[in-house]
Amino acid sequence: MEASPLTERGEAKPHPGGGAVRRVAPAFIMIAIALATVILGGWFFAAMAAGCFVLMMLEWQTMTDDERTSPTGVLQSAAGVAAIGLAAWGAPQAGLAVISFGAVAAGAAAALSGRRMGYAVLGVLYLGLPALAIIWLRALPEVGLSTVLWIYAVIWAGDTAAYGFGRWIGGPKLAPVISPNKTWAGAVGGAAASVAAGVAAAALLTGIGSWTIAILVSLIIGIAAQVGDLVESVFKRSLNVKDSGSLLPGHGGLLDRLDSLLGAVVAAYLIYAFFELQGPLWG
Repeated sequence: MEASPLTERGEAKPHPGGGAVRRVAPAFIMIAIALATVILGGWFFAAMAAGCFVLMMLEWQTMTDDERTSPTGVLQSAAGVAAIGLAAWGAPQAGLAVISFGAVAAGAAAALSGRRMGYAVLGVLYLGLPALAIIWLRALPEVGLSTVLWIYAVIWAGDTAAYGFGRWIGGPKLAPVISPNKTWAGAVGGAAASVAAGVAAAALLTGIGSWTIAILVSLIIGIAAQVGDLVESVFKRSLNVKDSGSLLPGHGGLLDRLDSLLGAVVAAYLIYAFFELQGPLWG
């Protein structure tokens, strides 16, 4: 006799694959939007970055108990959107100045209203600086598109492998106090996948000038992505929240999905700026 689709209490049984579908569907939608906007570039990409910034800032404000319509909340959101607009217009230095001023102004507004000044300042810098970095990277002459696509490949491969290896192998925890579910197996597997994806993407996008540099830079960006994930876990732990939000079924909030990107794009920008690179990040 076929099992009843109802539980003993008369409730519908969850479909065995329902959880996977709830996780995979939002992921594919996000990937499609990310690829479409980075290929279109220009103001399309800037609009995507601004939209993500605002949504993540709203999640940050919820986590830190800041009212979205308060002077602090308005200053935080406005500073990020204005800075992204300036960067997309070709004035990233002006965007950086706006982010800096916005952080100070938001902190002052928080202090005057008796709220936590540190989180107000940190929110603007934590979300605003990576947004400027990715706009700057996409605007790089000749290699902007390939650079951001390459970063996506490194992050997506690393995130997927870290999750898979962590669940498959398990073992010692990476940072049990910060993020109890992360394991060393997942971290090592994720880093290896980031290197493999980075080398493969570099070969497909522009060709590889130096295998050593391609492997090393892929590893650095992969590790930076994992650090970005851990940094968000530190914030959530300190604020006593499990997820940044519930925007994405099966994933949590948008910040939960983009935390690794925040670390990766900042690391990529710093490599370009420190070494004054003119070509592809991978040599």
